[in-house]
Amino acid sequence: MKPSTSNDHTISNIFVFILLSMFAVFSMIVVMLGVRAYKSTRTRYETSSEYRLLSSYLRSMIRAEDGFAGVSVEEKDGQQILVLREDYGTTVCLTRIYTWDGYLREWFSREENEFRPEEGEKICRAEELRAEISDGLLTASIKDGYGKTVDVSACLYAEGIGGEYQ
Repeated sequence: MKPSTSNDHTISNIFVFILLSMFAVFSMIVVMLGVRAYKSTRTRYETSSEYRLLSSYLRSMIRAEDGFAGVSVEEKDGQQILVLREDYGTTVCLTRIYTWDGYLREWFSREENEFRPEEGEKICRAEELRAEISDGLLTASIKDGYGKTVDVSACLYAEGIGGEYQ
């Protein structure tokens, strides 16, 4: 008499099912770990990217305008605004750098135009700009979109040599 093979197939099928189930569970665990690692890496990249962008943007804007006519700090509605002045013959243009509605913004216009902060071009996410000029040294502090503070200091060359760029 031949022994029954239905039990052998049932055990074999259960074993295959268990192996495939374990493979699926471990695959999901690996995918979830990968997603968490990706999110963490992306957050760190965005944070450092905004930090570098804010820092280099401020420094380059100050360097580009410093020698022509000057840099000043104004306050409007309790908010500080970094103002870069450019003289084009008889026309004076101002670049205003400020924070508004969660972004660092830039607004470029003629001096006589009314300042409308909502119309400024968005540069990067930022919450607050604080700036001070003392003895030819501009010190600016910006809180980025992640709550991290970016500090920038720049010597104003035009200020340090009597207002003329040489």
